Amino acid sequence: MPKADTQSTTRARKAKIPTKQASSAGDGALLALANEGLALAEALKTANADREVTERRYLAILPPLPSELRWQKGDPTISVRGADGEEACDTRDLDWLRGVLPGLPEPLKTRATVIIETHDRHSAACEAIAVAVGFRAAEQRQNELFRRYTALLEQAMAMPATTLMGLITKAKFLASFTEGELPDPAMDDTDMARLIVRDLLAMT
Repeated sequence: MPKADTQSTTRARKAKIPTKQASSAGDGALLALANEGLALAEALKTANADREVTERRYLAILPPLPSELRWQKGDPTISVRGADGEEACDTRDLDWLRGVLPGLPEPLKTRATVIIETHDRHSAACEAIAVAVGFRAAEQRQNELFRRYTALLEQAMAMPATTLMGLITKAKFLASFTEGELPDPAMDDTDMARLIVRDLLAMT
């Protein structure tokens, strides 16, 4: 049996396997977008870690709930059970409570005033601590990175990959939120698999 021509075989293989240069030409926009998203994913991991560190500092020195906010029978707010097992006034009622305060009869009016004023002072003290330890800044950075990350993710999902390099890069990007501490951008593994299979079948 005659031997196959080595150069011809090499040329044939190169023709069948997309090179990085060819892939970039076909999926240039997708590759750029996905690589930017992957870089954001790494930055987001760091931001998540920073947020956790500063949150622990914040919680460690957080002032305790004032006794005035412990729920009392007859309070004009809903009772909720906190993480420590103690019941506290439900602050979700405060906007409503502020609105009805002028028309409340005594002693509900006095009690409602105490709840509102105590809550506002306590919240202000907690917020000052959150800012001082860097928790708010870390939280804002995490949220901003996540906003940019998910915006790119949505764009990538809508862009079909037309080359092998594009498909691989897109797959890495779509899977990136499952690694480390990245939040889930409302997209499950089944959705991602369907997108990759769709693009792959379109190439055949």
